[in-house]
Amino acid sequence: MYSITIKTCGNPDRFQDPDKPLMGVPAIVLESESIEGLQSLVQDFQSENFIGSGNWINPKVLHNGAVVGVMSFNCKLWGQ
Repeated sequence: MYSITIKTCGNPDRFQDPDKPLMGVPAIVLESESIEGLQSLVQDFQSENFIGSGNWINPKVLHNGAVVGVMSFNCKLWGQ
């Protein structure tokens, strides 16, 4: 099982506080049986919550509890 905990921050380019989460967007844990499924869930979350790259904090991706990398805003997995 792959999982990711997404947290956001304010984008200073949009006059948002980068030290605080994006208003109205709580942290969320997403899970999927595949990395492709997880990437799809992340893209849906980004679209539904109007998350831009300036709001993105590169989260760790876990596979069965072990860190396998981090995911950038474009859903690329790094460090695999």
